Amino acid sequence: MLSVRNQYTRNLAPWGGIAQAKIEAEIRERALIQVSQKLCWGYTNVVRLSNQVDMMPRHLTATRREILNTLKKRGELTATELAECLGMTSVAVRHQLTHLQAADLVEQHVTRRPVGRPVAVYVLSPVADELFPKQYEDLATSILNQIAELDGEERISQIFHLRAAKLEAEYRSKLAGKNLGEKVARLAELLTEDDAMAECVPVEDGYELHMYNCVLSRVVDVFPQVCAEEMATFERILDADVSRTEHVPSGDRRCVYLITPRPIRD
Repeated sequence: MLSVRNQYTRNLAPWGGIAQAKIEAEIRERALIQVSQKLCWGYTNVVRLSNQVDMMPRHLTATRREILNTLKKRGELTATELAECLGMTSVAVRHQLTHLQAADLVEQHVTRRPVGRPVAVYVLSPVADELFPKQYEDLATSILNQIAELDGEERISQIFHLRAAKLEAEYRSKLAGKNLGEKVARLAELLTEDDAMAECVPVEDGYELHMYNCVLSRVVDVFPQVCAEEMATFERILDADVSRTEHVPSGDRRCVYLITPRPIRD
């Protein structure tokens, strides 16, 4: 399945070369949602809907935002029905819908109504629906707090250990047969696919792994043991010494891990 970043950046071309930096904040927020979904397992159906699309890319016009808001609240609508809701002409609405379809934010399909011929209706795409505010990250932290109250901090550590073990199994198979530099480079790619915005930087002693987006930042604020599990996981899958030199929760702008080869034992 494509990550939120890949789903989103795939659709930038129709906007005439809008710089990726303009939507970096939106991508980061979607990353938090995606990770919270993985963390909460089956609890991610709780959502918060807003009257405004405040997570929408800022280069969308007010009219297109309002179309998406209306489709979110009303469900599938024809161009004529949308025009009536918005006080616009059908021609003007269809023009806006063409742009939204090109950006993969709106989908069109034909449906049968109780009376009359089949009609073309418009609905939000899954990509557009993810732009509306959600509470997944708050829900994840709330659930973990409740588990800690009921079962103690040890239970939380077990949960994060299980999560780390799952990631380790997934990543290890993709790093098999590579030398250390190749492993770190591939790990950076895998982390970026999971929205961590990572890169591998060769240094004198080995390699640095830079991670610019902390996808669990709100959880880490309450449960800092997540970071220790992450570093231990990197050590195991890379079979190398790993130390952290920069840390987002400590106020740095990124997390940086120094990765060096382990001494060869006789």
